[in-house]
Amino acid sequence: MQAELVGTLGGIFSFHSLSQVGLLLVDQQMAMFSYSDHPLNRSFGLPFDCDRTLDILIVPGQKGILIFWFQKNLLVSRNSGQLVESVQVREGQRILYNSILKANITIHSVAANENELAVLTRENNLYYGSLGIQSSSLIKFAGQNIWSQEAVLTFTDVGMLEILTPLPDMIFPAFDFQKCLLNIQALLMDPQLQAGICKVMVSNPHSLGLQAVIYEDGYTYDGNTKHRLNISLKQQHHWGRADPNFTSSIKRPTISTITLDIANKEISCVDLKPLTALISVGCDLEKKIVIQNELSACHHGVLDPVALQDNYSYIIEREAYDPNFQGQQAEEDLEVYYPYEKLGCPLLAYYDTPWKPVVELWREGKFQEVVEAEYVLLEMNGLFTYTYSLTAGMAGCSAQPQNWTTVTEMAGNAASFSWDRENYMSCHDPDYHEPLRWPDVPYQILGGPTENKVVFDQRNGIYIFFISIVDPSYSYCHLETTFSVYVYGAFPLSIFPPEITIVLLTVATLLSVWLAYMIPQLLHMEQGLEVSGFWARLYQRCRRSCACLWGSC
Repeated sequence: MQAELVGTLGGIFSFHSLSQVGLLLVDQQMAMFSYSDHPLNRSFGLPFDCDRTLDILIVPGQKGILIFWFQKNLLVSRNSGQLVESVQVREGQRILYNSILKANITIHSVAANENELAVLTRENNLYYGSLGIQSSSLIKFAGQNIWSQEAVLTFTDVGMLEILTPLPDMIFPAFDFQKCLLNIQALLMDPQLQAGICKVMVSNPHSLGLQAVIYEDGYTYDGNTKHRLNISLKQQHHWGRADPNFTSSIKRPTISTITLDIANKEISCVDLKPLTALISVGCDLEKKIVIQNELSACHHGVLDPVALQDNYSYIIEREAYDPNFQGQQAEEDLEVYYPYEKLGCPLLAYYDTPWKPVVELWREGKFQEVVEAEYVLLEMNGLFTYTYSLTAGMAGCSAQPQNWTTVTEMAGNAASFSWDRENYMSCHDPDYHEPLRWPDVPYQILGGPTENKVVFDQRNGIYIFFISIVDPSYSYCHLETTFSVYVYGAFPLSIFPPEITIVLLTVATLLSVWLAYMIPQLLHMEQGLEVSGFWARLYQRCRRSCACLWGSC
C-alpha cells in the first residue's frame, strides 16, 4: 500500500497514456506524483526540485510527455511524471548547460507540439528543441529580435513556429497582431545530417510489452542500406517476463502509446518526425455471447411459438421464488409475462439430468468459438428451485468460493446482477486467501476447469437466466446476456412425504397378506361358523327390508 499523502496538492492529471490518475504533491520544495492504480499506487514517482509555482504543459499525442516550467527553469518528463529531468542547452554536439537554471536566462513563453519544443526568453532569444525518446535539449537561434512583453509562441505545423505580438492602437480600442512565422527546418538545414539506429518506446510498459527486431532489407538506388523493423506487441500480463508487482491488473483496460524514433537524431531533422500509434488493451465492442439453442421446446412441440408470442404469461408459485434473491419463500404467487421478442423459444432441459448451457462467442455476426471460460447464472425472477452438481470441496477449491449472496452484499446498493470479471475471485487462485470454512456449500461457478452443472428440482416450468462471463483472462468486455430454459419431465409432488407413503403401503400390504391367511382358517372353526351365520342372517334381513321398501311384502 502507498504511504500517507503529505504536502500540498499541485494538480490532478488524467494520464491516458498510462491509464492512471496522477496527483502532484509538493512538500518542502520537492514535488512528486502519486498514482491511482496498481502497480504505480504502491510508491511515488521520483521527487524533483520545486521551489516555485510551476506551469505544467501536457504535450499532445498521448505519449505521456509533460513540460514543467517557471521563469528560471524548464523540466520535462516522458513517462507521465514518474521521472522528471532537466532540459539541456546545446551548441552542436556540445552541452553548454545541463539545465536552464544554470544558463541564467528568464523564460517568457513556452510552446510544444507532439515532437517539438520552443522557448522565448526575456533576453530576446528563441530556443528550439525536440522531444525525442532520449534526452531533450535546446539550441539557441541567434539574431532574432522578436521578444515583447505580450508575445506568445504557437506551432502551426511540423517545423513551423508562429510568434504573435499584439499591436495596440492609441485611437481605436481594437488592435491587430503582428505574425512572425519561422520555418524551423530552413533555419536548421544541415547537409551533413546522418541518421542512427531506430528506437521503440511504449508509454505504459506496465500493460504492454514489446519486442523489436531490425535487420537489413536490401539497398536503395543510390547504394544506401535499407532496414526493416519488426515490432511484436503483447499484453504484459501474458508475456511472462515482468514481475506481478510491475504488471497492471488484468481486470483494468488500459491504453498505451508506442513511439518509433531514430536514436541520436540531429535536432535539425525536423521533418523526420517520430511515428506513433495508440494501442488500446481493452474491450472489443464487436464481441458478444450467444447461447446455443439447437434443442428448443418449440421444436419438440412442448411449447407453441404462436402462444408464446400472444402475451404469454405463467405463474411462479410463492414457494419457488424470492424477489430479493435470498432463497426465501415469497408472500404471494408471481405472474410473469414472457418476452418472446427478446428471448425467442426456450431451450429444453430434462429436470432429472444435470445441465449447463453451451455458450458461443460471436464477433461482427460471425461465430468465433465455444466459450470455455468461467461464468455464472442467476434466475432473473428469483427462482431458487435449482442447485449445482458440485460443492466447493468437490470443485477443488483452496479458498472459500464466492456466491451470489456474498457478491451482492459486497456490491451494496448496486444492482442484483453485479457479478462480473472485475469483482470475481477464483477459489483456485493462490493469491485469494479467504479460508475454506464451508466445503459443502454449492459451487456456483460453471465452465473453466470444473465439470459443474445445474441440477433442477422436481418442478416443470420456464426459467429465465442471466449469464455473465467472470473469467478476467478471457475478455475485457462485460460479456453478458439473458436466455430461457423450459424444464420438463417432473411428476407432481406428492401430498404426503415419501417416507409416510412407504410406511403406509408396507403396513397395508402386510395386513392384506395376514387377512388372506387368517380368514380361511377362521371359517372352519366354531367362531368362524358363528361369524358366517351372523353375516348370512344379516343378509337375509336386509333383503326382506329392501323388498318391503319397494312394495313386494
